[in-house]
Amino acid sequence: MQPGSMWARVSYTSPSALIEINSFAFSLRVKTLARFLKHNVALQELEVRDHTVGRQWQMRLERAEYEAELAERRYQEVDPAQRLVAATLERRWNAALLQLEELKQQAAEFQRQHARVATPEQKAKVLALAKDLPKLWHAPTTQAQGRKRMLRLLIKDITVEKSAPKQLSVHIRWQGNASTDLTLQIPPNIADRMRYPAEVVDRVRDMAQHLQDAEIAHQFNQQGHTSITGKPYTRSIIQWIRFRYGIPLLCSKSPKS
Repeated sequence: MQPGSMWARVSYTSPSALIEINSFAFSLRVKTLARFLKHNVALQELEVRDHTVGRQWQMRLERAEYEAELAERRYQEVDPAQRLVAATLERRWNAALLQLEELKQQAAEFQRQHARVATPEQKAKVLALAKDLPKLWHAPTTQAQGRKRMLRLLIKDITVEKSAPKQLSVHIRWQGNASTDLTLQIPPNIADRMRYPAEVVDRVRDMAQHLQDAEIAHQFNQQGHTSITGKPYTRSIIQWIRFRYGIPLLCSKSPKS
């Protein structure tokens, strides 16, 4: 992929991808989130969403009520002598009533679970939260899922571009069209993380001419060095370094006991 080309585009509903790339970078933007909330932009966006979703439910309920009323009229207008037709229309009327009642219950349950900012009391709570947002974000009791929900509430979309071989440019567009630009370093892959510095490889190459693997490991440990995993050097680690970098063992003496 060439620098500057589009690498990914993440919608506001799934900011977890960026959190996994570099969650610390997001934590540096918590104060921006707080200012964003304090200016009521988030509240306005929430109210628009609530209104839109509520209108959709209202239209579904109105449609179901119309179907139930239509079924009732058809039943009331049928000739009682036509018993089979009357029985069929009565069943349709009952089914329409049951569907309407079920839809009302679904709408009430959805409103209870998903309603956002609507009342003055709720607005006051959100604005109070804005003052404590940095504290809440960094609190030990706030889990990753909670932070993702905060971001999902505030982020409209995220654009990620690979601007360099090991670098990402991130453009965040918040609700209300404010924006933030970040530059993130791509974590090294497993091969890069397991690559030893050239000076270590050169030392192993020099020492392998007159020392055994176990003796090389002992000298590294005596000098306070650790392997790339942070652990003491061992005979097997030195063997792996020689194998990885094609270093022959020239020393033929037996290892020290």
